Amino acid sequence: MEKTSIDISVIVPVYKVEKYVERCVRSLMEQTLKDNIEFIFVDDCSPDNSLAILQETIRQYPQREPAVTVLHHDRNRGVAAARQTGFARATGKYIIHCDADDWTEPQLYETLLHTAEQHGADIVGCAYYANRPAETEIVDYPFDEETLDTINRSEPSLLYCALWNKLIKKELYTANGIRCFEKINMYEDVGVTTRLRAMSAKTIFVHTPLYHYNQENCNAMTAQLSPSAISQQIECAALLERWFDERRLTQFKPQIDAIKFFSKLGLIVVPASADPRRWRQTFPETNANGWRYGSVSLVNKLLVTLVRYDLIAAYNAAGKIKNLLRGNRSC
Repeated sequence: MEKTSIDISVIVPVYKVEKYVERCVRSLMEQTLKDNIEFIFVDDCSPDNSLAILQETIRQYPQREPAVTVLHHDRNRGVAAARQTGFARATGKYIIHCDADDWTEPQLYETLLHTAEQHGADIVGCAYYANRPAETEIVDYPFDEETLDTINRSEPSLLYCALWNKLIKKELYTANGIRCFEKINMYEDVGVTTRLRAMSAKTIFVHTPLYHYNQENCNAMTAQLSPSAISQQIECAALLERWFDERRLTQFKPQIDAIKFFSKLGLIVVPASADPRRWRQTFPETNANGWRYGSVSLVNKLLVTLVRYDLIAAYNAAGKIKNLLRGNRSC
């Protein structure tokens, strides 16, 4: 009997998510797309009960078990390596990722597949829910189809760069040799989707929110961005700049400049990682761009301006005031 072709491969890295993984797995197993989909979970040597919970939850969906593969790393290698391990095993025409602490709406993959096939798109993205402790926000794209102009006007936020809300033709990866940058686990999605979007012949968007991005601990994620994580972001931006320069894709320079600027922003706005001197010396050609980007808050624009002009005493004072205000505000 001829083997049924797979339309979608869903890749899910699993590491330290015992609190959330059951909800994630159930949302995947209960997708309305019943056939021609595979689920590839990659256990990144998780030290908690994530793997046991994952396996027990899968067993409760025997009709899905033939479509499930669980892979294992022998040591923790990070999310980029886990995504790459899953990609190497994937057989689908389209690839999409899911984070194991997030969850999906039941019709996510059926909707994205139907849209991709109907419009002949290389990439189909969708709106999503940002789930925070005190509120849930719907985050949507401000356009229906991506163009060079919309790419260059976008900023490297999750809306544009996340892998989990984008169904992408596997051929787009393979034809252009696009993989995660090795050992880059912060900005790893930026490193991948920025290149894929540039090479896509057609990228369109569904405005229905179909994915739940879990931000239960959003203050911690922002405030605890480490110097090492910021260094990975900066390295990713440098690798992207080199990749685009080597291919003479100069038309995407505004997007690359934005990525360079945001990659180092934590050196000013994250108190535990503050290093104004390093900020001034890293991608100095972007130092004047702070007022260009709408997602940079007025306070952070002020901090950038003070550091740009080497007004460090004023920067330190403004930073203390900002921290006091943050302490009185939840995420």
